[in-house]
Amino acid sequence: MSVRLTRYYRDRPFPVGALLSVYKHLEISWGSVSISAGRSLGSDTSETRDLAEQDITNSTSLADYNHMLFTGPYPESLGIHRAPGSRYLLSLESGSSGGELMALAEDVTAMLALEEHPLEPDTACDRLTSDANPVSGIEARLDRLESIVLRDNQPLTCFLSYRFSAENVATVAELSRFLEALGITVVNPSVYEPRPITAKVRDKISRADFIVQIITSSGQSAWTSTEAGAATTMSLPVVPLIEDGVTFEPGLLGDLEWIPFARGHIADTFTSVLDAIKYLRLLKDTERASPDIPAPGEERGQPPLHGHDS
Repeated sequence: MSVRLTRYYRDRPFPVGALLSVYKHLEISWGSVSISAGRSLGSDTSETRDLAEQDITNSTSLADYNHMLFTGPYPESLGIHRAPGSRYLLSLESGSSGGELMALAEDVTAMLALEEHPLEPDTACDRLTSDANPVSGIEARLDRLESIVLRDNQPLTCFLSYRFSAENVATVAELSRFLEALGITVVNPSVYEPRPITAKVRDKISRADFIVQIITSSGQSAWTSTEAGAATTMSLPVVPLIEDGVTFEPGLLGDLEWIPFARGHIADTFTSVLDAIKYLRLLKDTERASPDIPAPGEERGQPPLHGHDS
């Protein structure tokens, strides 16, 4: 079980050395920390690179990156993302208590000298800047942080796309257990429902935040190809997991990087799947910050789906 918190701040320079101080503080709290940063290259493509301490020592902003991610042992992570409207989005996830998470948020806020920039007017925030009583100011800030933890700790929903076959049962079950352990709501299209398959699958895909497509030696089917096409039309992220030695026809997924695994060892993919989920959670937080961008599962079209091939 993890708790998450997001806050919005004004886009202004950080003090010199502040990002390094945050890194050192997280290293003490979490034991180990890795740093990465990503940016858009246009035409729906992006670039992510790992950073070292020297890369952030004198940084006073995200520079030309869209986000920076500090990652510790699961589920510990801190994301700083450039949000619309001259804002930074700060996203924290932790397996510790809500109180410890809020204390860490306060530490990071102080180190980066961040000034709160909420999405809507917030009376508690207003009191923080004008109330001469420091105790009531702290209480107001804690109330605000607690409400954000409760509001934003919403699970992601994953649609599993795979060919229905006996040899895939154990693989799908193991992956489902892993995703559910991470707090992901798993949607499995194989569950029987007394309605047309086309309507069932279209409805389930439209409610998902992302799709994991599993391709094993049993091959692809017309149905898995159709589900990939539906995901593309709905602008849903797709995470392809491909068994070693399998001929994969990417089709609409041609520009995506896929995750390989050895036959019978779907756990080989878990580290990469975890990285993908952290990215998707950060993406969802950013989409929530901009009302003009539909979040996954909202305002998507419903492409025609055709028969099922098992």
